[in-house]
Amino acid sequence: MKDYQSARAQFEQAIEKDIAHKGEAHLYLGKALLKLSRLPGKGEAESQKLLQKASQNFQLAVENIKTCQTPDEASWLMVRSRLDVDTISVVKQNKYIETLLTKYKNSPLKETWLATLAFDLAFVPNYEKTSQKYFLTLIKNYPNSPDYASYVYGYAKLINASKPETAVSYFKKIALEHSDAPEAVLALQEVARYYEENKQYKEAVQLYSMLVDQYYYSEKAEIAANKLGELNLKAGLYDEAIHTLKNRVTDPFINDLILSKEFLSADVMNNLVFMGIANRRLNKIDIAQTYFSRYLSLMPNGPLKNIVSFELAELYYNEGRTSLALDNFKNVSKQDSSLYNRSLLYRANILYEKKEYTEAARAYKELDKLFANKKEQKDIKGKFILSKIKTGAISESEKLIKAYKKKFPREKEYLASFTIELGEYQRRKKNFDSAIKYYKRVKSKYDDTSKVDDADYYIALTYVTLNKNEQAFDILTNFYKNYSKSDKLPEVLNTLGTLYFRVEKYDNAISAFKNALQKSVDKQLSSQIMGNLIKTYSLTGFWDAAQGLARKYVEEYPEAKDILDKKMIIAQAFTNLNQFQNAVEYLKRMKLEADSEKEPEIQFYIGEALLKAGRYEEAVAEFVKIPLLSKRTKLQWEASALYYSGQAYEKLGRIPDAIRMYREIISRPGIDLILKRDAEKRINQIKS
Repeated sequence: MKDYQSARAQFEQAIEKDIAHKGEAHLYLGKALLKLSRLPGKGEAESQKLLQKASQNFQLAVENIKTCQTPDEASWLMVRSRLDVDTISVVKQNKYIETLLTKYKNSPLKETWLATLAFDLAFVPNYEKTSQKYFLTLIKNYPNSPDYASYVYGYAKLINASKPETAVSYFKKIALEHSDAPEAVLALQEVARYYEENKQYKEAVQLYSMLVDQYYYSEKAEIAANKLGELNLKAGLYDEAIHTLKNRVTDPFINDLILSKEFLSADVMNNLVFMGIANRRLNKIDIAQTYFSRYLSLMPNGPLKNIVSFELAELYYNEGRTSLALDNFKNVSKQDSSLYNRSLLYRANILYEKKEYTEAARAYKELDKLFANKKEQKDIKGKFILSKIKTGAISESEKLIKAYKKKFPREKEYLASFTIELGEYQRRKKNFDSAIKYYKRVKSKYDDTSKVDDADYYIALTYVTLNKNEQAFDILTNFYKNYSKSDKLPEVLNTLGTLYFRVEKYDNAISAFKNALQKSVDKQLSSQIMGNLIKTYSLTGFWDAAQGLARKYVEEYPEAKDILDKKMIIAQAFTNLNQFQNAVEYLKRMKLEADSEKEPEIQFYIGEALLKAGRYEEAVAEFVKIPLLSKRTKLQWEASALYYSGQAYEKLGRIPDAIRMYREIISRPGIDLILKRDAEKRINQIKS
């Protein structure tokens, strides 16, 4: 401090005594004051005062320029110091600099002046082009400058918005040729971001990974590392995404609901979602669901809620769990218009599949306003009309069909579908003649569509209803020949099997049902066909086949409403195959699942199995449980149990006990009169 003050005093004395070096003295004094203003510990007011004095001396140096050895430096310091004390604008300063460039063409400060112009004008509106010109001059004339990378970076940033490809080439130059420069990490980030924004995700992953490896000490490295999981995901590199994200979702707080909400960052939360998506793409469904559920439990209204809800919904939909899918699709909000529109389309189609046509129609109506694409509108409007027909809004539907035909005159598939559905509506209303007219219209007017086979099948079904079996047989038996690739074949064969069953052509029925089951891809239809085939096997005494198919039914349709009926077939098959103990044990397990309506039937078949096994005492013990313990049902299991108890006593030679059982049937209220007469008849037979 004393050295600066002493130098200042000497310079002031020199200025007074030595007029020949006055300009030089003011320059040195200004430089001394400038350094003094920047010393640590100075207050703001004192620093500003010193700076102003420095500026005044630089100005005096310029005024005495002829007595200054470095006039270019004096002029430059005057300009810079005046800017520091806010006495001139940036634009005015740059005009001074441009003057300096003209006046001192060979000044060693030329690079500094050009750099000042380039960097300062870059932030002044309407001077971007001028800034670019100076950057290009610096890039051309100072390739060996230690600041060269900053010139290239500054120019690239300026043109990045208007010429992104050119900017990227400059950023690449810095990253590859000047990797030690401070701007290298920024340049590499810019190139990576360019690829990311242009959806070249694999290239983006490579560059962000390079940034993390080479510049691990930079704060940019952490930002890049946080991007890698998501970018690997977008690039379809799911294993790499999981590998990258694994350590980022293994936080000690992750399994603690309270602490995780308090301490986990948004990045960790988001990474849970990315892990879920990556695992889902690799068909690791359970793991994916765990991550999605964890995110929703931690952030039920988080920024990625829409994505998670959509992913979960699609997951459930693909598994056939449409109710869960529907709930999750409903959780996708309108804030994300793209996901919302896709979710609404899923919802509409699910509702249509579930035959909730009123709700489906509402969804399709909303979708019609959201999708402008003609192809999408064609399908949405088409499904909307079909839904309206199925709800019975026929007058409205006919108007909609006219409008559809006008807008999409070549869409015969949908026009044929509308006609089919109008026929189906009439068939449900038992207007069979009208229904047949609609079906025949499809065959005549839309014979080049995929709906002709449907029309023929529905005509056959109508004939079946009208007991016109010959016409129905004619269509159904020729259906495979006429429509060998029809998706209606399983239904046709099932109907044909039912007709054969009615006329007691059981071998033909079995053949038709087996072919139908082999071709069916619809779960609900397959269950119906299996039921018909099991019934036919049972009636014709093919108990091995009946039992095998019933077991398959139980395995594939564990939630079916008639599951106990199919289990009963399995038990009856045991009995009819003389596996009596198996039958008894199986039936006793069934009782644990049965309600009070089904329990008496199961109890009866336990007794029957024991009766057929010749275990008469045990049979009676099981039969009598029904009148003593079981609830009375519409079916006469009570009477049957008493009757077969009598039969068992007869086998045991205990005739009085047998007669007692038959008389119990006669005396009990609520038993059918025919059964009472049968019991009386049996008593008379015994007595005679």
